[in-house]
Amino acid sequence: MAASALIWLPISVLIGRRRAYIVATGILILCAMGCALARNLASLTAVWAIGATTGPFFLVAGQTILADIFEPTVRGMAVGFFLGSCVSSQSIAPLVGSVIATYTTWRAIFGVLSGISFIGLVLAYFFVPKASELSNLSTHESVGKKLSRQDVLRAFNPSAVFYQWKYPGVMLSNLACGLLGLNQYAILSSVRHLINPLFGLTSPLQSGLFYLAPGVGFLLGSIVGGNVSDRVVRRYIDKREGVRLAEDRLNSTPFWVLGVLPLGTFLYGWSIDKSIGGMGLPISAAFIQGFGLMASFSGLNTYAAESNPEYKTSVISGKYVVQYCFGAVGVGATVPLIDAIGAGWTFSIIAIGSIIAASPTFVICMPT
Repeated sequence: MAASALIWLPISVLIGRRRAYIVATGILILCAMGCALARNLASLTAVWAIGATTGPFFLVAGQTILADIFEPTVRGMAVGFFLGSCVSSQSIAPLVGSVIATYTTWRAIFGVLSGISFIGLVLAYFFVPKASELSNLSTHESVGKKLSRQDVLRAFNPSAVFYQWKYPGVMLSNLACGLLGLNQYAILSSVRHLINPLFGLTSPLQSGLFYLAPGVGFLLGSIVGGNVSDRVVRRYIDKREGVRLAEDRLNSTPFWVLGVLPLGTFLYGWSIDKSIGGMGLPISAAFIQGFGLMASFSGLNTYAAESNPEYKTSVISGKYVVQYCFGAVGVGATVPLIDAIGAGWTFSIIAIGSIIAASPTFVICMPT
């Protein structure tokens, strides 16, 4: 997933964003079918990894399209709805998968995924617009031109993504998103390891229900956070008598990242570590954590498209490179860390990392 931008951004440059979106969806369908038919772990892992490269591209393309369509004063809400539905589905998916695994077989999960992806393919064909139909800023595509070997090599040169990191605002916001991504995947990867033994849950369906708490928090947090970031943008426009800066939006972030998110993270870890509050407190804490997380993300995600509008696709792609690298650390390190020092201290460390994520936003906002 972290490498997705280095694969699909060049493809979208060569064949166009809409065609790349459709091709990526088609590959996701084929990979889901391949996973369902896999005969060993090696083939399952290989096909799964190929399919995983497509996921972030849908987010990059979606955010870019929204940036082309919506004005800055309402863009945060649009991005919030979009990313809220995407991220909350990561919590709903384990529940759906657990139902399927409980009553059928794990292979059926990938069959369902291929069917859902096919619906997405049909919708993409009819509703995903061409970049040229939305913005005259998206002029970096090579559609319609005869491509030389140099054109292809130039498109796949990763410097187009990494070059944007030279701008302090872009890199600092990427680091903030990385720390938030670490928090996100820490909670998602820890649920079954912590909740099942603590409450004696024995089936995937029972533990899958727990994912609804952070999932609802993800969705509501994205919407509320996006709305608040738009209000902040409008307030600063009025304050400057019509002048807007991209950094204005980040002034909505500190409340969420310094208050709500750490509160939910601390409560989640220590309520489980000390077995207090029954099942109600961890569920409530997971909701608060999910809400604070996506409310924190809202301003940063929208800022990625606004910090350098002409190269917004490269900026957004670079954000996901950093974010998913941190997310991979969250997936790989959270459970071993819990086994070593306990859930309370593990999520205390993660909460402190989330608090540190506020520092880049303060630095970015200094000139404003």
